[in-house]
Amino acid sequence: MGRRVSASGSLVGPLRKLPTSAPATTPVVAVTPGGTAMAAWTESRDGSWYAVARRLNLDGTVGAAITLGSGSAEKPAIGADRGGRFVVAWARGSDVVARRITSTSVSSTKVLTSPIAAYGGFGTVHLGVDRDGDAVITYHSGGGARAQVWASRWSRTGTPAALCGSRPPPTTWASTTPSRPTSTATR
Repeated sequence: MGRRVSASGSLVGPLRKLPTSAPATTPVVAVTPGGTAMAAWTESRDGSWYAVARRLNLDGTVGAAITLGSGSAEKPAIGADRGGRFVVAWARGSDVVARRITSTSVSSTKVLTSPIAAYGGFGTVHLGVDRDGDAVITYHSGGGARAQVWASRWSRTGTPAALCGSRPPPTTWASTTPSRPTSTATR
């Protein structure tokens, strides 16, 4: 279910149930500066979890469902830039993947975790998108000697980019306690 809320906090329009083709979970939403929204979620079909998105137009209409990925999609994250383009990222088995959605196209799936696949078990995906469409995607891994938090920068041109200086993506920051992270970065 979803409903628009104005800048002043007033409810706008009716409560809408977004059509899904199967049981759905973990919904997220992003809104462009122009007011167009995109919702994303995972839904179960024939025993597999799929990442799905739908555009929510200003006039109240709902766009067609966009199946972003299949297999073992988990907990998507979404962000939007000022031009109305969206980035959706999610955990898929032992990878974190992302796609870009414009008003006319959906990019191919970008695997963000290839260089660190040995750490596996990725999840808890979050992302932020700047006004030009560059995205930073963070995720957690349970593999290796201890749990890690990773971040990948994905430029608006589709190129993975380093977060710190010239280090190759992704970069990891180790922390000794949740409230006091160290600044140790590893390749």
